[in-house]
Amino acid sequence: MAVVGDEVLTCGLDDTLRRTSLELMEAAPDALALGGQPLGMAVAPGGTTVVVATSKGLVVVQREGAGWKVAGQTAPSGWSATSVAVSASGEVAVGGDDSKVHLYTLSGAALSPGPALEAHPKPITKVAYSPDGKRLASTDAGKEVIVWDLAAKTPINRDMVYHQARLTAVDWSPDSRRLVTGSIDNHVIVWDVEKGVKERVFLDRAHIGGVTCVKFAEPTRIVTTGADSNIKVWVV
Repeated sequence: MAVVGDEVLTCGLDDTLRRTSLELMEAAPDALALGGQPLGMAVAPGGTTVVVATSKGLVVVQREGAGWKVAGQTAPSGWSATSVAVSASGEVAVGGDDSKVHLYTLSGAALSPGPALEAHPKPITKVAYSPDGKRLASTDAGKEVIVWDLAAKTPINRDMVYHQARLTAVDWSPDSRRLVTGSIDNHVIVWDVEKGVKERVFLDRAHIGGVTCVKFAEPTRIVTTGADSNIKVWVV
């Protein structure tokens, strides 16, 4: 799900992208076929381009009049996409089931492959760029979180292994200093990237059945959702 202007864009199990007007609070009748099961969606700077990671590859969707169109597609070779994020500069990070984070350059509707970041022992589950564009966070199907220095393309933190199972959600604070993660282990952890793991905040049993989404709403306020059908707000 993503908010673009006055619309909410959603992808679902029917392999389509749909839009809902925030003003009218109703869905548009049209649905855009993606050609595969959507696994993640990210909005590029400017709000007119969206990159969707699907089971079949990467789909670039662009604004066309009042609606959206498929403007480009890329099928990875030898691996499948699991998640996607777009930086403020337009760089695209794609998590792979090969345990790598694949970087792309987005130009118009074209995605050009770049280097891959390798350090995870398990398939990537989520990726997220810091708001200042200097770092990238990636999580995996084991229990590890890695923060990358994008200039050096190297890990900054390799000791963020305090979840007990597959990670399902990650988000940055507005000042790019803190990170929040969620897992199927029911827990949410807030990390201080500058101070290290000793400064982490552990939200025990935040959602029974697993955490599905985490989001910094404000610098000290986090919104989480889970398999328990609850939406919770935390002050941290």
